[in-house]
Amino acid sequence: MVMVMSIMMLMMMMLMNMMMMLMKMMPMMTMMMRMMMMTMMIMMTMMMTMMMNMLMMMMTMMIMNEYDDNDDNDNDDYGDEDEDDNDEDDYDDYDEDADNEDDDDDYDDDDDADNEDDEDDDDNDNDYDDDNDDDYDVVYDDDDD
Repeated sequence: MVMVMSIMMLMMMMLMNMMMMLMKMMPMMTMMMRMMMMTMMIMMTMMMTMMMNMLMMMMTMMIMNEYDDNDDNDNDDYGDEDEDDNDEDDYDDYDEDADNEDDDDDYDDDDDADNEDDEDDDDNDNDYDDDNDDDYDVVYDDDDD
C-alpha cells in the first residue's frame, strides 16, 4: 500500500515536471501542438487520479471483505455452538424454577387450608356443619318430570 502510494506520488511529480517543461517550451510550438499536449496532460492526470481512487477502493474492499468474512465465520461458529446450549440451559432452568415454585405454593396452600379448617371448625359458626342441615334450605326443581 505504501509502495503503491509512493510510486503514484513519483509519477505525479514527473507529470508536474513535464508540464513545467512544456510551459517553458510553449512559445516555440504551434497552436495545435500546444492543444494536443495540454489535453494529453489533463488526460494523464485524470487517469492517474482515477487509478489512485480505484486502488484505494480495491484495497479498502479487500480489507473490509477479509474483516467481514472472519467476523461472520466467528459469529456463526459461536452462535451454532453456544447459543443453542445457552437456550436449552435457560429453558431447563426456567422450567425447574417454575416447577419448584408451583410445588411449594401448592404444598403451602394445602397445609394452610387444612390447618384453617381444622382450627376454625369449632370457633366459627358460619362454617357448614353436617349436623346443621336445617340452616340451609335446598330447593329442587321437580317441574321437569
